[in-house]
Amino acid sequence: HLGNSWILRDLHTLDLSGFQLFTPKGLGAVLLSSKIGTLERLRVQMRPSDSRLATIFERARALDTLKELWLRASMSGEVATLVLSKLRSKQIETLDLQGNQGTASTMIALARAPFAPALKHLNLADNPIGDRGVEALAKSPMWPRHLDLSRAKLGDKGLKTLLSTQAFHLVETLVIAGND
Repeated sequence: HLGNSWILRDLHTLDLSGFQLFTPKGLGAVLLSSKIGTLERLRVQMRPSDSRLATIFERARALDTLKELWLRASMSGEVATLVLSKLRSKQIETLDLQGNQGTASTMIALARAPFAPALKHLNLADNPIGDRGVEALAKSPMWPRHLDLSRAKLGDKGLKTLLSTQAFHLVETLVIAGND
């Protein structure tokens, strides 16, 4: 049982990407274990999406010092919104949500997250956030230096909103490949 392993207390990075059989119950056993220390980096990829993920992310003290969170192809838009609203870490600098089903509601939750001002790298590629999602991002206090909006169903209106936002000058890298 991985969650009870003594080795996990000194763990700073946990990469479960590609571990397709890892269920929310198994993830909870690891992250909610009293044997695990605080993580700086977590990478998770699982299907199908499950609302229990939000509860795990809310209760897991190991995630309080998280600096990098990689949740690729792991969630529906509804679950992504729940997970982002439950995260307590104020230190997340890198957030990779590529391949989820994030929507405009997800972007609102992201903008309100306690880590939003610290965010430096944000990957939203392959999330159908559309122009409304970009509008929500444009109103947020977060302006990552590196922003990937590839294949995010971004149209002319969303691009104009993004480029005309006062804080847009903070973005160093913008990827918008594969949009309309």
